[in-house]
Amino acid sequence: MTGVLSVRLPASLESTVRLHAARAQASPSRLVSWVLGHAIHGRFNFMALKDPPQSLEAKLDIRMAEDLISAVRNESDRMEVLVSVYIRTILYAYYTRRLILLKEGERYTLVANDDQTKSS
Repeated sequence: MTGVLSVRLPASLESTVRLHAARAQASPSRLVSWVLGHAIHGRFNFMALKDPPQSLEAKLDIRMAEDLISAVRNESDRMEVLVSVYIRTILYAYYTRRLILLKEGERYTLVANDDQTKSS
């Protein structure tokens, strides 16, 4: 089964997600689900990441599997933030290259980009 989460985010981040999805020939929901799936078991300090500083004038409706929604909710509860803040922060960090994909064996995970954190 699937469900939908609606997230408010800066227009620039929303357009970046949509552009990346178009280039990848995927839906924005599929792309965001993919990023969040890798974030769940990622190796980074969520509290060190920043919520986007811009106003939240855009909205993205993300359709994803119920088990992923549950995992995202569990992570956001663990971090003591709203689900929308968790998703927005992960996406912002991913698209500003504060988080990068790293292949570990047969799997990928999101990790802190040490080059970005040193220069921030």
